[in-house]
Amino acid sequence: MYRVEDSAQQPVRVTTVVVDDAPPYRGRTRTLAGPPPGTTDLGGSAADEGHQYLLDPDGGARTVAAVAPGFAPTASGLAVALPAAVRHGLVRSVGTATVAGRSCTEWLSRDPLDSGPFAAASAADRTTSCVDADGLLLRDAWTLHGTLVRTRTAISVGRGPSLAGSGLLGGRTPAPAPTTAAGEQVKVVDRDVLLRALAVPEPVAPQGLTADLDAAVLQLDQDGTPGVEGGVLTWTDGRRLAVLRLERGLGRRLTPPSTGVVVRLDAARTARLAATSVGLRLTFGQGSFVVTVTADLPEADLLGWAAALSLGG
Repeated sequence: MYRVEDSAQQPVRVTTVVVDDAPPYRGRTRTLAGPPPGTTDLGGSAADEGHQYLLDPDGGARTVAAVAPGFAPTASGLAVALPAAVRHGLVRSVGTATVAGRSCTEWLSRDPLDSGPFAAASAADRTTSCVDADGLLLRDAWTLHGTLVRTRTAISVGRGPSLAGSGLLGGRTPAPAPTTAAGEQVKVVDRDVLLRALAVPEPVAPQGLTADLDAAVLQLDQDGTPGVEGGVLTWTDGRRLAVLRLERGLGRRLTPPSTGVVVRLDAARTARLAATSVGLRLTFGQGSFVVTVTADLPEADLLGWAAALSLGG
């Protein structure tokens, strides 16, 4: 549970944010009006292995869209991401502290650690975040364009309710997603069916993880025509998660993004590495695919696994 002070508006808005995380796929965020313990539930969001939901203040739940399996928005892979970010100069340690009775290390970055890929702080844009040894964000202070715009402080940390099954939505039955909301088409399929459709061999599993959920993915261009086809394959041990996303353009060749730090896969190939709140994200081109691997695996393990991937297409 966090106390959040939004200084970007006057008077300062104080809310209570409750984050429940159940690795590897489930998570829930709720916002309460006022300081802890809060007074009025303003709703929030939730996600599981196949859908995203909105939680309404009146207790209702609405399905936003079907999604390919992956990390829940509340997932934290900072214990893996921060050491890699230090090596690449994206963050630096600036001290230690105790928050909510837990020891934590303070890190300096440009943006909040859960807002996107990490980047180095500047004089005008910087965030100081305190993260414990388990990778849990306990406190941060965000300065944007030289002005402090938000502070977030954990006031309690502990076991919460079970998010298994209907527990994710507090026993609510969600309203179905509107058909017009689907900009990305996702279909759960057997792994062997997906691999045959993509004409790729079975990827070697990351060490210690086993195959789990998979989905075929079709993305639509702005005019509604199919633009990208591909698939998502996942491996997990119930806690850690590795997500392999393969994308292939229909009628045009996709170009891997140019964001992230350049790292070497082998003597002939490079990739782009980004540190994110859920772990590390690696992107590169191979054959006709753009390959994105997101995992809470150490950098050396992630690079070794990616270098060994054998993909057709």
